[in-house]
This record gives sequence, structure tokens and C-alpha cells, in this order.
Amino acid sequence: MCEQFVPAFIPSLIASFVAVVIVLILEARRKPKLYIETGQSAYHDRPDEEDRPFWPKSPAKFVRAKVSNQPMPFWIRWAFSRETAYGCFGFVEFFGGGTEELLGRMRIRWSNTLEPVESRAADGTPQRLNYTMINSISAIDIASADGLYRHADIAVRFENDPVCYGWNNESYRMLLNDGIQNLRPRLGSDTDYFVRVTVFSQGSSATACFTIDNPHNYRNLELREVPKRRSRIRQLLGSIFGRDQGNTTKT
Repeated sequence: MCEQFVPAFIPSLIASFVAVVIVLILEARRKPKLYIETGQSAYHDRPDEEDRPFWPKSPAKFVRAKVSNQPMPFWIRWAFSRETAYGCFGFVEFFGGGTEELLGRMRIRWSNTLEPVESRAADGTPQRLNYTMINSISAIDIASADGLYRHADIAVRFENDPVCYGWNNESYRMLLNDGIQNLRPRLGSDTDYFVRVTVFSQGSSATACFTIDNPHNYRNLELREVPKRRSRIRQLLGSIFGRDQGNTTKT
């Protein structure tokens, strides 16, 4: 009787084991998968807005990174969907062109979130930065779907200024207190700067490397992803960050 039972039992056990492994693999693939790439630039061409008297009186261009939560492969979407990436926050690091010098590190500002300025006086002048608001808008959720993404501000350049600047929520404090001359980090013109963008969420993170091109005309300011085959730059970034660089995702 045992000889008849064993052959029937073993295939069932193997099938159960394989089913459990498949489910675990698919569940692991459902974890958030962040991806960072060059985003669409934004222009501020209305410098005389009454509710922003602290803003420099000249047009500006913002360069931004695009962050998405990659959907599941097409063949499995009918049964499984990618989990939402909750509490996404990140950092931007700026390095001097062709060098390992760290020029600045700042927390990401998510584009189209509220400006962290409050307590306007009777004449409309903002009086202070709202740090509580900064904390609340520094982390966002990114769902997973085709065409769904969020932009993160990286740098800004104003029309009558040859220098571009890193841009985040703290930049509003610098404008409020000391004006444009106090914005940091400062990135000169006609020089390529290396930028590393890292975004974290619960159970996932992603990193991408870019260059910032800051030519003579402010409208030509560009954020460019470092091509994987640019070996010289990749070697330099590898020496800066201690490993090969590209767009990498960790879970």
C-alpha cells in the first residue's frame, strides 16, 4: 500500500511546491519598481505675479527629472498589478564637471506641489517659510500605470543670470531671506555638471545620473541622462559613487 501511496504523493508535493514558488515570485515582482529619466522642462514666464513678490523679476526655466513606478509586464497585467510606491522622497547631488568635487546635496522638491510659503502680509509679501508644509510635500505616492509619473525639480536658470541653481523647497527660504544671490548650489555657464538623483520609497529605490548643460541662453538649459555607453563619464561616476552607474533599481 505504501508503494502505491508514495508515487501519487510525490507529484502532488512537487506541484504544490512549484505553485508556492510561482506565487512568491509574482508577489515579489509586484513590489514598486521606480524608474528615473529626463523630464519635461518647465518655464516661468510671468515674473510679475502679485502673489509672488519675492520671485526674481525675470523669466526662468526649470529642468526636471521624471519618476515613474514601472507597470507589470504586459503578459501578467491581467492578473497582477504593481504596488503603489508610498512615501517617495529623494535627494539630488551635484558634482563639478570632470571632477569629484561635491558642490551640493539637496532634498527633492516634487513639481506641482504647493509652494511652502505662508503668512502673507497686507501687501501680499510672504513673511516666512512653512516648514510643516515642507515636510508634508517632500514625500508623495506614485501609483503604477502607463503614462503615470511625477516630476522632480532639479535646477533653475533665470533669463538675466548666467548661473543656474539647484532648486528645491529650501530655495524659497533663500529667496525670501536674501534673494537670488543666495541660491545654492550655483552652477556656472558653459560647463557640464554631473548630477545624481536618488529616490526612495517603502521597499524600493532608484538612482539615475545626468549632466546639466548650461549654455549662454537660459532657454537652452538642459538635463541629459548619462548614456550607458559613455564609458569615460561612467568610469568617473563610478569612481565618485563607488560603483557602476546608470538607472538602477533596488527592492
